[in-house]
Amino acid sequence: MLSLLPDIRHHLQIAHQSAEVIVVDDASSDGTPEVVKSFAADSSDQWRVRLIQRVGETGLSSAAVAGMQAATGNILMLMDADHSHPAA
Repeated sequence: MLSLLPDIRHHLQIAHQSAEVIVVDDASSDGTPEVVKSFAADSSDQWRVRLIQRVGETGLSSAAVAGMQAATGNILMLMDADHSHPAA
């Protein structure tokens, strides 16, 4: 997660696009909430980062649904934070 968020922001800046990035975390122990919160504190009109923390729930499908239900945009995209989906 630490390198994925800067990559996403970089590619958005290059494309002159804005985005709302929602990270859904299922009680991970790798420090994801802290990293996301630091990026959320640096949010702007072009770059909005939000965190959804789930306790007692796991799974990519239900995490995707939770993120999409919370989204405010018209175009939605899903990325797994394991770098299997390149930020570009």
